[in-house]
Amino acid sequence: MVIVSPLLQNNNHGIIYWESTITPVFNQDGVCTHLLAIVRNLTEQREKENEIQRIKDRLELVWNSVADVMFTFDKNEDIVSVNKAFEKLLGWKAEDLVKDKSISFIPEDDKEDLRKVIERVKNGETVTSHEVKRITRSGEMIYFLGSFSPLYDQNGDWDGGVVAYKNITERKKYEDKLKELALHDPLTGLPNRTYFSQCLKIEMEKANLSKLLLSVFALDIDQFKEINDTYGHDIGDEVLKEFAKRVKRAIRKNDFLARIGGDEFVILIPELTEKTKIVEIADRIQQCLGDEWIIANEKIKITSSIGISFYNQFDLEEKTLFKNADLALYEAKKKGRNNYQIYNDQKTG
Repeated sequence: MVIVSPLLQNNNHGIIYWESTITPVFNQDGVCTHLLAIVRNLTEQREKENEIQRIKDRLELVWNSVADVMFTFDKNEDIVSVNKAFEKLLGWKAEDLVKDKSISFIPEDDKEDLRKVIERVKNGETVTSHEVKRITRSGEMIYFLGSFSPLYDQNGDWDGGVVAYKNITERKKYEDKLKELALHDPLTGLPNRTYFSQCLKIEMEKANLSKLLLSVFALDIDQFKEINDTYGHDIGDEVLKEFAKRVKRAIRKNDFLARIGGDEFVILIPELTEKTKIVEIADRIQQCLGDEWIIANEKIKITSSIGISFYNQFDLEEKTLFKNADLALYEAKKKGRNNYQIYNDQKTG
């Protein structure tokens, strides 16, 4: 029989760890006459093990203390471990993901991008500052700045990776808000000239393919300067906001209304099958303005002049489309305001 047991011994230098192996010695009659003990000093080995454990404990403490979401995955691309921030922010524990391989926090439109990143990590590359979006257990979308690093086994072969996600959702919302402000008029909330031009280019390309008509309205508020001079700029601003609301209600859902400056507005009318539809839309706009408006207890009569141009040629440029609508608007002003004119047709509505 062999007995192996650890022994502790205190001395002036601290604790000494021993391992004893005790083997009974028998005589020829089979009687145990004495014991053979082999004692091995394990102090150095135990101290190394304790140091390794302390390092592991410290790493685990750091792992679970960082604010960033972190997780590791193996060479099969399965998640192996997650930190506390992962559990708190995304809502899953490691065991959830191990037990149920169908769980995915990757949006469909991000999966191809992730596949490319993983391939780079497999090739030994560390991918940093990579913007991703992920879905929480509750279905919320969160934006991250991701860092992906390879892990290797003792033979130096690729064995998975470690991922760190920094939550940038609030920053993303702020950036989106800035983009929105850059493309919208702050007074009316309508798209501005820049946004309108972007959409116009897209719709012109679509019109080339579909062979459907595309129209641009240029419109303004008749004698708006007099309104400002008579009632003040505060009421003038209210007139602009109310004008925008009424015109928006008068046009179709897929039409695009923008304010490009002062009392100048433009409307993009896409996907027209015939020009006569334009007359209906122009009539609705003028009818929606109604009789007198009451703003801040002031009765104000609002009318609008409209210039209309069409895009149905491949060689007609964006600026020409604008120019033609402006020329038609000028013609409407010459004919007494409160009417619409169509470029190259010049028929009063």
